[in-house]
Amino acid sequence: MITVGAIHSGATSMAPVLEKAMQPLFSEFRLINIIDDSLIHTVIKDGKVTEKTVHRVVDLAEALVLAGADVVVDTCSSIGEATEIADRILEKPIVRIDQGMVNEAVSCYNKIGVLASLSTTLLPTVDCVNKTASRQGKTVQIAYIVADGAFQKWIEGDPAAHDDLCVEAAKSLGDVEIILLAQASMMRVQERIAAETGKMVISSPDYCARQLREMFPKA
Repeated sequence: MITVGAIHSGATSMAPVLEKAMQPLFSEFRLINIIDDSLIHTVIKDGKVTEKTVHRVVDLAEALVLAGADVVVDTCSSIGEATEIADRILEKPIVRIDQGMVNEAVSCYNKIGVLASLSTTLLPTVDCVNKTASRQGKTVQIAYIVADGAFQKWIEGDPAAHDDLCVEAAKSLGDVEIILLAQASMMRVQERIAAETGKMVISSPDYCARQLREMFPKA
């Protein structure tokens, strides 16, 4: 059995979404979670991942490893840089929730769109695409956009307005072959964006689960 630790940076845990994605792929698994909803607010305030935030993420990941996690998933793309550092430091693998999604996009497509509802998530996801393309020896074209105001509508409790803004922003991405949703929380609008843009649209949880399956084939 695999034990997966998850770091959640929002007041709403992504644990149910990750569990649902893993269930078809693992006959048995355990998910343990840590929520620190100040993380995302700190990144928003600072405008980037600072050294202090990196230390906090490393500490959270280490706590999950000490609790028995075989692998730790960071469910917040905004702190992806910190996750990569934690992966180099700790004895167990620490993965970004969006890495599997990015691997798929870079492997199969040349013109990639990235859609975010939060500005602090956009550049880390774009950076992840560029790094992944470099590792794969590929050159890709990236278009990206933030759905301005969407995140604020989400935290105000207006998901319909959030979705409308995301859809309109997606339509501005132009001639891309695939659209990556930079935040796992955006998967609620995935099918609508695909329908209204005619593009392939993917979100991170399912591809993260596939990445975990590949990492632990005997679990």
